[in-house]
Amino acid sequence: MPVSRDDLGPPRFGFSRYVKGPSLEIGPGVSPFPIPDNTVRILAERKFEGSIIDLFPELGPDAVAPKGDVYLDLDKDGLRQFPPNSLGSVIVSHVLEHTANLLRSLIEVHRVLRVGGRAIIALPDRRLTFDRNRPGTSVAHLAVELLENVTEVADDHIVEFCQLVEGRPLSEIDESLISHHRERSIHAHCFTAEEFFAAILFLTSSDDVQFDLLDFMGVEHSLGGKNDEEFVFVFEKTTTTSISRLMSQWADCVASNRITDVERIRHLAEIVVGPDSMLAAKLEGVQTNPVTILATWLSHRDLRAFECPLVDPGPMSRWAADNAHKDTRAEFLLNGARINV
Repeated sequence: MPVSRDDLGPPRFGFSRYVKGPSLEIGPGVSPFPIPDNTVRILAERKFEGSIIDLFPELGPDAVAPKGDVYLDLDKDGLRQFPPNSLGSVIVSHVLEHTANLLRSLIEVHRVLRVGGRAIIALPDRRLTFDRNRPGTSVAHLAVELLENVTEVADDHIVEFCQLVEGRPLSEIDESLISHHRERSIHAHCFTAEEFFAAILFLTSSDDVQFDLLDFMGVEHSLGGKNDEEFVFVFEKTTTTSISRLMSQWADCVASNRITDVERIRHLAEIVVGPDSMLAAKLEGVQTNPVTILATWLSHRDLRAFECPLVDPGPMSRWAADNAHKDTRAEFLLNGARINV
């Protein structure tokens, strides 16, 4: 039965317009991503014992997963079945949070895409899932896993999952439980959209990937859809890019929302200058930094010049007071509102 707009909700369905063939979807599970008719799609799954219901009984007795066209272990093998520059699209929906080496997986996705090919990446926002009590995964943590060429989810990740998601005391977590959760492939990492985007900025700064950002959907856009806890990024492989360019493109994407765009920009600014981001040093000499992200957002929304509230909130508050009747974002800033999703 073909996937319909009603099955998935309008926000996610709209991303099908970015899919170009041949298209690889990694880990489609029970709900493959919607793609245009007549597009060649290759489904890649991992091998496991038994049926998907045996491994994930929470899916219900009627759950059916499509048969994979190829089988792979993204952590151990990458995408070695696919030559460089061979695919028009790679869809990675609710997969990367399960991987042991997320940055290596992203590098592999970039490798197999043609120039102009698209990576459509969806992840759950940790604040809206069972991961809500877990800290976001830092870029520094991901960078260590890349450097050490990690190929298996560490016990520490599984122990954290058992404690903070399942509420188990340490005394109940034994080797058998750890092995079970490794086979089930728990969330090794968890993110907000900005925490994940910081990982893309890090790879860009290290020249490991060259992506432009084509589109972005935050959870505030998908609420009410079937997948209302996810965020989605669409990247296009290019021959050259920069942190500055990616940040400007990101500001363009998030500046469409009158309520949450300010908070998103603040959140990213805090991440990229934080002690675990590994990005602060990369921003030296770069034209776009967390301060000018805010300036970019305002200029793109045809608002007035201002002094950045990250440096001194006084001028921005006065500006907001003077202009509250002209734009709802000004009132939002003036009241110091914070989104709590």
